[in-house]
This record gives sequence, C-alpha cells and structure tokens, in this order.
Amino acid sequence: MVAQPPNAVDDTPCAAQPLPLPLPLSDLPQLSDAQRQEVDLTWQALESLAREGILNTLQKHGLFSEAGQRHDLAQVMTRLGALPQFAGLLRQWLAMLCQQGHLQQDGQHYLTLPAQPVQPTGETLPVAEWSQTLGTYLDACIEQHAELLRGDCSPLSLLFGNSDAVVKALYSNNPVLQCLNSALAQTAKALAGTRRDLRVLEVGAGTGATTRHLLPMLEGHLSEYRFTDVSSLFLTQARDNFVAWPQLTCSILDVNQPVDFSQHPAQGYDLIVAVNVMHDAAHVTRSLKRLHRLLRSGGHLLLLEATERDSALQLASIGFIEGLSNFEDERSEDDKAMLDLPRWRTAVQASGFSWVMNWPQEADHSMRQHFMLARAEGISHLDLAAVAEQLEPHSTQWPLALRQVEQLFTAPAARQTPQQTSESAPLKEVDPALLDAVSQLWRELLGQDINADSDFFLSGGDSLIATRMIARLNRMGHSGSSLRNLFDNPRLSDFCSTLLDQNVQTDDNPLVLARGRNELSLFVFHASDGEVSAYLPLAKALDMQVFGLQAANTSGTDSLKALAARYLHAVRRQQRNGPYVLLGWSYGSFLAEETARLLQRQGERVRLILLDPVCRADFRFDDRPGLLRLMAQGAKRIALPDDLEALPPAEQLSVFMNSATQAGVLKTPPRPQQAEQWLQRIEHLMTLLTRHSQPRQLDLPCLWLSAEGRPQHWLPAEQDWQEWTARAHRESMPCDHWQLLLDTDQVQRTAAAISAWLAATNKESHP
Repeated sequence: MVAQPPNAVDDTPCAAQPLPLPLPLSDLPQLSDAQRQEVDLTWQALESLAREGILNTLQKHGLFSEAGQRHDLAQVMTRLGALPQFAGLLRQWLAMLCQQGHLQQDGQHYLTLPAQPVQPTGETLPVAEWSQTLGTYLDACIEQHAELLRGDCSPLSLLFGNSDAVVKALYSNNPVLQCLNSALAQTAKALAGTRRDLRVLEVGAGTGATTRHLLPMLEGHLSEYRFTDVSSLFLTQARDNFVAWPQLTCSILDVNQPVDFSQHPAQGYDLIVAVNVMHDAAHVTRSLKRLHRLLRSGGHLLLLEATERDSALQLASIGFIEGLSNFEDERSEDDKAMLDLPRWRTAVQASGFSWVMNWPQEADHSMRQHFMLARAEGISHLDLAAVAEQLEPHSTQWPLALRQVEQLFTAPAARQTPQQTSESAPLKEVDPALLDAVSQLWRELLGQDINADSDFFLSGGDSLIATRMIARLNRMGHSGSSLRNLFDNPRLSDFCSTLLDQNVQTDDNPLVLARGRNELSLFVFHASDGEVSAYLPLAKALDMQVFGLQAANTSGTDSLKALAARYLHAVRRQQRNGPYVLLGWSYGSFLAEETARLLQRQGERVRLILLDPVCRADFRFDDRPGLLRLMAQGAKRIALPDDLEALPPAEQLSVFMNSATQAGVLKTPPRPQQAEQWLQRIEHLMTLLTRHSQPRQLDLPCLWLSAEGRPQHWLPAEQDWQEWTARAHRESMPCDHWQLLLDTDQVQRTAAAISAWLAATNKESHP
C-alpha cells in the first residue's frame, strides 16, 4: 500500500479551537537577565565579526574594494575560484552587504558604494567559554574562506576538528539551547502522563545533546527510544554514551529519503523529536509529512529550530556546510536556509499537524530559536493489523502480507559490496606498519573488517567519519593527511600511499588573484605580513592568470628554504610543468628567487621578476617593541609613543593596533587573540628572512624593477643582490617602494613594464 499525503489542516480561527496545552507556559524555563545579556552580547559581537570577515574576504580578492566597482555573481565566483555549489551562499553574502549599505544591486550587478565612516562598536565577546569557543571557530572559518569556497578545506573539519567543543557550544552548552532543550524535555514528560509504553523517535540526534535532557525526564515512561542520524559515527557514540538505557536503539534515518515503515513500530510513534535538523531538509514540508506518517494519530512532533533568517554568522561559517543550494521548496527563491516562526507554522500545518504551542511565545525573540509543539491529525500511519482484519474475508486463496511504503519500489541498481571496488587497480606497496595502523583506525570507526583493498565510503564511511579519521591521523603525526586525499584515494592502500612523505606538508595555496584573457600563469609570493592582497591591483592590470602564495601554518617551518619548498609543491599543483613565471615584491623577492632555484634544479625553465627587492638587514629586530617600530615605517606611518618599550607586551600590541587604525592602515582594531596571532606570524617570517643566505645568481631571464623613492634608512638592494646586478634586466620606476603596487597610475606602468618584458623574453622561456 502506498502512503497518501495527509490533508493540510485549516488553522483559521473559525476552523478549530486552540488545542489544550500539555503544561502551563509559566512552568517552562526562561533565561535569567544575566544569561540574556550574555547571549545578546555574544550574538551581536559574532554578527559584527562575521559581516566584517565576509567583506574582507571579498576585498582581499580585489572585489568591492573601491567605490564604483561593479561585479556580477559570475565574476565574484570566478575571482574567488568558488565551486558552483556555493552560488547560493555568495548570493546571500552580496544581499547582506546590500542590506548593510556596502553594495547596491543594479540588475545582475552589484555596485560598491562609498565607504561609510567606521565607528568603533565596542562589541566584545563575553568571557563565557561557549562564547569564546564560537569566536575562535568563526575566526577559523573566516581565515579559511577562500579555501572553503574552492573546496580545498572541509567545513566539517572546522566544525568537528579534533574535539566536539564547537559543536557543544553551538548545540548544547549555550544558555539558549540549555533552556529550550529543558523546555522540550519537560513538555515530553507532560505528554507522557502516566503511560509506561511510550515510543519515541529522535531525528538528527547527532551528539545526543537533546537525548541527555530527554532520557532522564522520560525514565519509567519508555518502551522504545529510537536514536537516529544520517551518520553511523553518531550512532556508535550513542550506543556507548547511553548504554544504561536498554530502551534505546540506534539506526540510520535521512529525512530526505523515503521511509521504510518496516523498520519502525507498526503502531506508530507517540513522540517525534527533531532539534535543529529539519531546516537541513531539501523540502521541509515533504520531510515533515514523512514524520507525520511515522506518528500515530494524535502523536506529537517536538520541533526545535533557529528562527533567525538573516544571520551573518551562519553565512560566514555553518553556511558552508549547508551550501544553500539544494533547496527544493520556497527557500530556493531567496537561498535562506532558515525559516522564521510564521513559516515554520505554515509548513507544519501544511503537513497534517495541528499547532499546539511555541516557546518563547514572541515570534521575534532574543533567543533567536523556538521550541514548537504540534499534534498529528488524521490517519497517515496505517494500522496494518486492522487493514488485514478487514481484508481477510475477501482473500481466501492467498495469505495476506501487507506492507506500507511511501512510494512504489523500482528495481535497484547493482551495488558493490563494501570490500569491492570497481575494476580495482593493482594495490600500491606501502609500509606494512603504516597500513596496519590506518586499517585499525578504519576498523574502529567503520565497525567492520578492513583490508588493503577496502574502499572507505563503500565500507560505510561518510564525510563526518572521514573528518574524524583525518583529525585522528593528524594527531598520530601524519600531518599530510587530508580529506582531499581521501576523496581522491578512497581505497586503503592508495590512501596510505599519500601519507608516506611526511616532509611534504599540504596547504591551501595558491590563491586565485585574477583570471585574465592571457593564458600565461604568474605566481606571486607574499610580503612580510604573509598576505598577497597588495598584489591585487597589479593582478587585475596584467590581464593574465595570477596566483598568490600566502603564508599559512608556517610555525613549523624552520627556514625560508623550507618555506619555498612548500610553495614549490603548491605551484606544481596548479601548473604541473614549465615554463614558469615567478614574481616577488619586497620580502617576496627572496621567496620567488629560492623557488626559482628549486624549479631550475628540477630541470624546469623559469622567468623571475623582482619588484624592488630589499636587504635582509632591513628586517632585523631585537625584541617586540623593535618589531612594532619596524612595522610602523610602512606606506602609512604609524605614530608610536616614546615609552612603548616600558609598556607590558599585550599593551604594546594594543597601542600599535589602535595607532594603526587611526593612521588608516586598519579599518578596525582586531581582537587581541587575532592581533597576537598576526604579530607572531610576522615575527616568524621576518626571523626566517634574517637567517636566510644571500641570493646567488641563476642562469635564467630576470626582470628587476627598482623604486626610485626608497626609505633613506634602507640599505641599497645591491648589497644582498649584487650577484644579480649583471644578469638581470633592470628598470627604474618614478615611485616609492609601496606605490609600485598600490598607486593606481603607477600600477599601470608596472604592469606595462612586466608585460613588455614577458613578451620580449617569451622565446627564451620555451625550448
């Protein structure tokens, strides 16, 4: 029998009287004044940081950085190198920036508006652990925006990582979820009444945060508690965490897939609990109808969902997991993953439920989430025993075998067994000890026997288990393990072969800075701050394929040569074979030269461009105040107090950041933790340079552009680069060191000189 969709419930005032409440609303928990203030301050600060982070991500890639710039969505995606699945997310970014007054939509294009004066918001995160954890998580997401958009970084790895601290902060340990989970559990107990045979289904149970509230409340009332999720990892954890509850069973359930009624109680469930999961459904109403079919008539749905539709925090972090592109309901029109309370009520009632209550009662509430209770009306879960009894007199020839299905089955396609891979290639030879260690880990996480030919995903693995597995391997010392390697090499022996060279670290370079009409690829190397944003005007003016090598996770790199070796692998990932064109400005000149040396040793043809190279001695410093004073002598001078050295280290950095903001170097002062990480990276990079050896001449084409207006206290570049003076083609530019890349008119002259030299040396670079 095919289940029919339930009729929608008419909820107009004349259609039905309000349903009785299972308990007085006054009995439900509320936030204290202190908790409410903590929550408000946290979300205000996180929303502000998220908006700033989204705008900075775009501007770092040369998008919407100047008033009057116009880009459409396709151009934004191209500049970011974004995967098609993130089109909806980026549309939401642009819509949010329009709402904030940064952009204005003009047909298919978005116009950059003049920058508004930035007023210090004074919004800082509370010291509460959950608040600080979410702040750190948001920082990590913003730091990895480019990699997330390109698919080079898994958003699940940022959410779950090496611990469940972020998940707990989001879904259990914050005051709002503690309050609403408690309200849900109290309501479930009230609905149980005096019954001792309650059947409960929890959908998307995940880490079991809600389960921990429910089970104690329902003690003595349960006959069955079905814990379900789409990932077997959560099921394994639940079996261990709730071993004291014999009524609890675990199984896979995906609200986007048809229901197999044979796997659920014939009588239907009394309660179905769904916490922060139903918004993940491709079609909310369709999935709610599936839950309706699993409830007995008069059973209850206990729903808890975030009801804030416009959240910059979501767009800057969790939105990468949701993608905002797989909706099949009304959300496809505006790409917003969340439903507000009125939309939830409409969807619930359209799925065959009567609305009972919501908590809090106000639609717009500072909690930004709501607990909702609805009752299943009509009959959609068939009582097969009753149907059989009615049909028995009319079926005397054959025995009855009835089964309720959501839709008629079709013949399934042949499926490989977990240990079978299609047309398996010969097994790769790997270290037996490594193979054994990884296979034991797979066996533990997947719960079945594993051999060298086992496919991770055909053996029951999913993206969440993969994320945990990679995190475990990294803790075991296999720093080269990555989700990309696993997806590209799902077979155990193949995956293990990617772990053999522990000296080759993976990173997310190179960044796409420009996609021009000229197919020639140019690789540019970061400055002393580790960033490549200074190259964006030049990248745009060159009209070619420009890729940036930025400094990421450099703390474990002990020499500039080792850093260049890492960048060599990134260059090779983008362009497998030469000839290559490398460019370095200032600090980046040393990296470009060293990478060119490595490529030439490998037999590749290389052209090298040096933009106003500097001397190592100009980057030496003795202590933190010396470093800060050195950094204050940039394109825009930063005024520092005479007594800087007498201040505590944290205050020294705070003074520098505030002065940099006043000088226009920074838009707003970063958070102390961000500022400290930023300074430590610069300190490490400068130390690597001062320890580096003097550049030695290479037999390759080289263009050396010098700025005429260099700081007087700098040494002549020839002191370090003397061996290159005779070999390089040298030109002088009428500008200072920074105008070479940052002045609008000068950038055009710089680009013209580079383009002319590349054209003149094109034949030299090809055999």
